[in-house]
Amino acid sequence: MNNETLTIEVLAPDQKILGREIEECTAPGFEGEFGVLPGHAPLFVKIKTGVLKFIEKGKNHYLAVSGGLSEVTGKNVVVLTEKALFSDKIDLKKAEREKRDAENRIKSLSQKDKEYDRAMEDLEWATACINASKEGGK
Repeated sequence: MNNETLTIEVLAPDQKILGREIEECTAPGFEGEFGVLPGHAPLFVKIKTGVLKFIEKGKNHYLAVSGGLSEVTGKNVVVLTEKALFSDKIDLKKAEREKRDAENRIKSLSQKDKEYDRAMEDLEWATACINASKEGGK
């Protein structure tokens, strides 16, 4: 690693999704998107379900993440998430179908219903997958 790159790791409970040297990344924080460049000040952030973007060797990459936590240092970005998918691994038609299904479930549920939160999570994940896929150029 040099002063122009940083290491990113994306970890899910059952696997290491990503571990690479990159030039920069942008992640979906609860307070809004935040960017990280080499030399960034230390930061601990809760991230929301959305698209993690990073640049490796001048090329943009997109990863749908299901929320979690991120620790940033001047040299490293570590993201802990329940699940993540690279944009080129996403089945766009399936994600769009899952989004419609979640929207229909939400319409039929009360916010007090136990299934409502699950339907909202499914909607957010499907939307993140769709956005990552589209940004990745599928």
